[in-house]
Amino acid sequence: MANAAAFTLSLDGKDLTPTVEPRLMSLTLTEKRGDEADQLDLVLSDHDDLVALPKRGVIITLALGWRGKSLTGKGAFKVDEVEWTNTPARQITIRARSADFTAELRIRRERSWRDTSLAEVLADVAGAAGLTLKLDEDLGTKTVAVLAQSRESDVAFLRRLGKAYDATATIKNGALIFAPIGSGKTATGKSLRTVEIKAGDGDKATWKVAERGTYAGVTAAWHSTSSATKHKVTAGAATGARRLRKTFASEADAKQAAEAEWNRVKRGAGELSLSLALGRPDIGPEIKVTTSGLKAEIDTTAWLVSQATHTLDDGGGLVTALQMETAP
Repeated sequence: MANAAAFTLSLDGKDLTPTVEPRLMSLTLTEKRGDEADQLDLVLSDHDDLVALPKRGVIITLALGWRGKSLTGKGAFKVDEVEWTNTPARQITIRARSADFTAELRIRRERSWRDTSLAEVLADVAGAAGLTLKLDEDLGTKTVAVLAQSRESDVAFLRRLGKAYDATATIKNGALIFAPIGSGKTATGKSLRTVEIKAGDGDKATWKVAERGTYAGVTAAWHSTSSATKHKVTAGAATGARRLRKTFASEADAKQAAEAEWNRVKRGAGELSLSLALGRPDIGPEIKVTTSGLKAEIDTTAWLVSQATHTLDDGGGLVTALQMETAP
């Protein structure tokens, strides 16, 4: 069969592809950027009542692609939901999420840092969770005057740090990854490729301009304790700038917050959704995309994938839906 989708799937290291393939009704993998876990949904036919229900906590490993070509490894997923139903047909739904988001990362912690670097903070978080740290070199040198994790899980704490530094803060393959969003590089400095998508590659495209993209900059205020006065810093242009509500404790904190929010504003200036008729499991979050054959406004913009959803059905089809924002 031409353009037949293919996959391999193992359960706790045992290859179950031959067992799963004839029963597969649908497979959906949603890859997200940042602190949210990737999610794998499997729907299997149980018409003959011979499928054993998997236990919660078992590990599924997945590779996805097209028959006759190299498959793309999509990582490991821990099963945390299993559902059986007999209406309208006997079937089993298995939901699994990135195996790296363990219960250890959801424990509320109390710790603080003073007069250190972001690298030291993240090294402490990674070390306590048994993870290796892959940190962008420039971000690692950022100074931290005072920072506290107060009754906050590591997942929530990393989400907060990611927003503060406009960075991807995620955990994959046993590593804590912290890198600037849209940098075009991995945390270790390796360049990410740019993918070209032509109009004929997809069957649906939706583009829109967001109102928040009309801001010319972002202004943040900080309070000087020595002079008891309030000061302002701006990323972008001061005229027409968005003003952050929070007043920061130092000029460095205010500048960091303004720059991070300004980056988000620029990325949010435009949004593009694309559905690819021939799935591309090799495309995931943080991949940059260029288009051709759409509208001039779209084709002249560089795009950054924020979410990719790959769906395989029982007819051998594989499609990919991409959500993108304006690349830096």
